[in-house]
Amino acid sequence: MEIKATSTYDLKACTALIRSALGTRAPLNIVLFSLLTVLSLVCGFVMDSTIWFGLFPITLFGLLMTIFQFVILPRTTYQQQGDMKDATTYFLFTDDLVQTYVKTPTYEGRSKMLYAHFVKVRETKDYLFLYRSNHQAFIIDKSSLAPGDLPVLRNRLRAANIYACQLRND
Repeated sequence: MEIKATSTYDLKACTALIRSALGTRAPLNIVLFSLLTVLSLVCGFVMDSTIWFGLFPITLFGLLMTIFQFVILPRTTYQQQGDMKDATTYFLFTDDLVQTYVKTPTYEGRSKMLYAHFVKVRETKDYLFLYRSNHQAFIIDKSSLAPGDLPVLRNRLRAANIYACQLRND
């Protein structure tokens, strides 16, 4: 049985890929570092200022790094993609391999890859990421799959015994 899917490499997909790679703790990190920043400011005003000089820069750095990773990095990564921005990739999943086709005004490419050659698989609510290497992934928009195809695709990926396979069960 062949399964067809498409995905457009837009800002939403790029953001989802980066957040999936970094983990999903962004809101928790922002709240934690914001509270620590406020706490360090209170310590600076109420207590000894040496605590403030040590705690404030560390917490402010953590807050800024979290904002950078989850807000700024996806936008700059997307902007640096050049001709691949908004490129649509077409996927054909057969019993033993994945075939892709992408075409932009300046680029056209095809590829075939066995399921077992993926180094990791991650699934979010909206996307499925098939990693060809630790830093390159096919992005599949799950809404482009026909009803009933997602469980079949999950079973194929699980059967391939991919080392880091994180699939949902819903």
